[in-house]
Amino acid sequence: MFKKLVFVLLMTLLSVDSSAQPRDQQDLTKQLSIPFEKYLLDNGLQVILSVDQSTPFVAVNTWYDVGAISERPHKTGLAHLFEHLMFEGSRHVKASMHFRILEKAGAFDVNASTSFDRTNYYQTVPKNQLELALALESSRMTFLVVNQEKLDEQRAVVRREREQRFETTPYGLASLTIWQSMFNKNHPFYGKVIGSHEDLMAASIGDVQDFYDMHYGPQNACLTLVGDFDINEAKALIKKYYGTLPKGTKTKKVIIPKVSIAEQEIIKVEEKLGKLPLVRIQYLTPALFQQGDAEMDVIAHILTGGQFGRLTKAITRDKPLASAVSAYQQSMDQVSVFTIDAVLNPGADEIEVIEEIDAVLAGLATTPPSITEIERARNSILKNQFFSLQSLGGGSGRAELLQSYNQFANNPGFIGQDIKRYQVVDQKALVGYATSNLAKKSRKILIAKPSLPKVALKGK
Repeated sequence: MFKKLVFVLLMTLLSVDSSAQPRDQQDLTKQLSIPFEKYLLDNGLQVILSVDQSTPFVAVNTWYDVGAISERPHKTGLAHLFEHLMFEGSRHVKASMHFRILEKAGAFDVNASTSFDRTNYYQTVPKNQLELALALESSRMTFLVVNQEKLDEQRAVVRREREQRFETTPYGLASLTIWQSMFNKNHPFYGKVIGSHEDLMAASIGDVQDFYDMHYGPQNACLTLVGDFDINEAKALIKKYYGTLPKGTKTKKVIIPKVSIAEQEIIKVEEKLGKLPLVRIQYLTPALFQQGDAEMDVIAHILTGGQFGRLTKAITRDKPLASAVSAYQQSMDQVSVFTIDAVLNPGADEIEVIEEIDAVLAGLATTPPSITEIERARNSILKNQFFSLQSLGGGSGRAELLQSYNQFANNPGFIGQDIKRYQVVDQKALVGYATSNLAKKSRKILIAKPSLPKVALKGK
């Protein structure tokens, strides 16, 4: 029933002429919600249950209130390291068996991820394997086994991942350079979640165990189930496997140091892997769910959303300066980053590209976004939101959405308010936030130019 409702609303959204869409048709908040029940165990574990009997599976999703934001200077990468260590066995599960047990039981979408603000672990299992999934999850919450051998093994895995993400990927080190120019070395965002080789190598068993004991108990976690299960049976299983876990001290919310950009800085780096120049411009923007966050999402779509994007048109078609251009708002709990990327065509001048980008940004004020542009951007954002609701679990499904709203809005049922943020975006607000957030003086610019090939000179 839930999937059918989402599909009908999506088709309604896509079939309406965006230039003539009345407000009562736009207001989907009264029609769409995710049914759920939330309660709290005595040990502090938050539980969110959402029943959907349209498919015989259950998404099991656990969020821990720990991410790069929780790390101290010179201790970077620990949260991401635990993304790996948590699959390496517990008091009740042999090393390296977590994945195998779940796969044998028919599970899918088994994975985890770490961000600046949280770490999640998720899997989707056949409904008759719910107890197995809960047993495995509860065991690594409190009873994880970490020894030197596991630490060394997973540390090596993470370091290889870091190399693949930055050292051996085109523009990887360049992107890290501009990011670290925005957040100083003592800021928890400096390590870009994955941390540095030096900090990973310096992490001791004591460091790792202390980090686990502080952050990975029930008092810092939320368990969410979405799918085909009986509410009372699920509660009984949760009580059985989680109810006896000891309650630790809940970690206090980390307030990150306020960051700002006082003046424009142009950073030039030699690009050894990318074959074409890259221009990247980054700004600090409003945090997730704060005033201006939705507007920056819409602005990103107006700039580069499809063939109609203003910036796409300006530098890939009107003037063929770039082969690709994108803009996006990376929304985080306390600060966001707005990025514009342009991969240049051979021979294009980087300064000319920046000037063209600036002309398009200035045009947001002199020629404000039209109703058609706003509706096109809004519909694209909402369409992506609705498509994510088709999945029970995984990294972007309904369970993940409930978790995100619970963590960052303190309300798992925030979907109506989230959608309404985009419904109320108007021309005046877009012009105001574009002017205040995308100012020339408040940004970092990266110019990554490929290394020139060395030419061997022949002797006379």
